[in-house]
Amino acid sequence: MKNFKKMFSVLLFVLIGLMSTMTNAQTVTTNQEGVTTRQTSATNEPINFNLKDQKAWDNLDYVLLGSFVASSFSDWRQTRNIARNPNKYDETNFLLGKNPSIGEVNTHFVLGLAGVTAVSVMLSSDNRKIWLGTITAIKMLSVIHNRNVGVSFAF
Repeated sequence: MKNFKKMFSVLLFVLIGLMSTMTNAQTVTTNQEGVTTRQTSATNEPINFNLKDQKAWDNLDYVLLGSFVASSFSDWRQTRNIARNPNKYDETNFLLGKNPSIGEVNTHFVLGLAGVTAVSVMLSSDNRKIWLGTITAIKMLSVIHNRNVGVSFAF
């Protein structure tokens, strides 16, 4: 439960940070059809909070998300192996602690996938690509590091 609170706190911190970068002083207007728009004073570009009006995902977005899911799956398998062998390996992810349980590992990865996907949905197309590319690269580096120190993908 302690690690869950840590994971939740970090996810909340990231979401608040993202939301704070999306806000500035705003002018709110409503047109004759009753559609409300908000414009920032800094960029004078409309901010669209209606998810159904967000720019559709293109193929690259789906490839990046798929790459993140695949690398997360590999990392999850390795982390479960670390959890099953506490005398052989130490987990270095501070959110999980040195010797996490299998349940903590599973919870961490489910929340991670949900959090990354939720943040991806909220971002603009360009920022989504940067976000997914960066988080996928970090995940892949983790998998490569684990493999280099001898952690297998076994269940």
